Amino acid sequence: MKDMDRETARRLVLFSLIDIAVLIVVFGALFFGYGAYVDDARERAAEDLASDYAQTLAAMPYESLCDGDVPVGADCLYAVYARRGDGEYEMNTPSELLAELQPYIGDETGVVREQVFEGSDGAEHKFLTYTVRLDVPSRECLLKIFVPSALADEMLADIGSSAIPFVVGFVAVAIAVSIALGYAQVKPLLSGYSKQKAFVNDMSHEIRTPLAIIRGNLDNVLASDTAMDDDVRESLETCVKEVDYMTDIASGLLNIVRAGNKSAGKEGNVGDTVSSVVDMYADLANMDDKAMIARIDSTQMALDRDKVKQLASILLDNAIKYTRAGDRINVKLKNTKGGCALIVSDTGIGVPKGDEEKIFERFYRAENVGEIQGTGLGLAIAKTLAESLGGTIRARANNPSGLEITVEFSRK
Repeated sequence: MKDMDRETARRLVLFSLIDIAVLIVVFGALFFGYGAYVDDARERAAEDLASDYAQTLAAMPYESLCDGDVPVGADCLYAVYARRGDGEYEMNTPSELLAELQPYIGDETGVVREQVFEGSDGAEHKFLTYTVRLDVPSRECLLKIFVPSALADEMLADIGSSAIPFVVGFVAVAIAVSIALGYAQVKPLLSGYSKQKAFVNDMSHEIRTPLAIIRGNLDNVLASDTAMDDDVRESLETCVKEVDYMTDIASGLLNIVRAGNKSAGKEGNVGDTVSSVVDMYADLANMDDKAMIARIDSTQMALDRDKVKQLASILLDNAIKYTRAGDRINVKLKNTKGGCALIVSDTGIGVPKGDEEKIFERFYRAENVGEIQGTGLGLAIAKTLAESLGGTIRARANNPSGLEITVEFSRK
């Protein structure tokens, strides 16, 4: 249980870190995107204001521009630059501020630029500037519009309404990401809850019938004053069998929980472990008139020996149980390119076609098992053991009959 708690805590921490990292990336990208959008909108607004004003002024006579006899344009300032014979520009402006600052021309036409000038009192004056050419035949003339930065900043209030769709999209993306990551965090817990619920349901179903049988037989024994010894013995033997059945179920479920804990072993010869299990079960097979043939390679791997032994025991016990007298069981442990493979095959009753994956489910028993006793937990435990050892397990029909189960382990 402690290992399970640590694993859950580890996954929650991992998901939380991923959640935080993704949110930082998403919100960072949206934040910088919004900032770029605002800056661009600010420049576009200033450019529209300046260009409209510039077009209005460009239609006016040159002399009127120099004299300042023109319409006032939304607090924008302007200056006219005319090239003299020495190549320098002469500036004319009706603005006392620009006359004091004497801003240089120096910008390409049709582009918004930010310029900063220092006044005679040391104060800083910021402008967004926009330059156009004037159609004056006698000389080269340029018209430069100065939009005070304070005026440009006031335009952001108007930009706010147009930014609403962007903000809505920002919030929608944030919600979607949070829901997705939250689901990723909760999903393992929901899966664990579903498995626990299924476990309770399975246990309730499997234990209810044996308990009813035990209670009924015991009631019969207690209620009968004249019961014969044979009757009493038969009832008690039935009770014992049902108790053993429930004990096997409880032990099997406990083994599944314990087997699920991942563990690593020291480097050693896995073949020796498998061989010891084969020697033990070969005698049991001979007693039932069943042949066990083994071919075990020397395999050096770092695997938990106890789990390997338990896994091999389950597979051999299962093969003996479902193999008829006179049939045979083959056991192989062979080296592979990436690790090793344990293969147990028999010529017994096999499983119905299409049920090869179902046999690893808890409490599953094929329709053809007949009166062969079992709890349906053995191969479920085997699968849990194989996965806890970092391996995989699969089953397929054996030729000409029976079942073949292969467990593969990889070297890390």
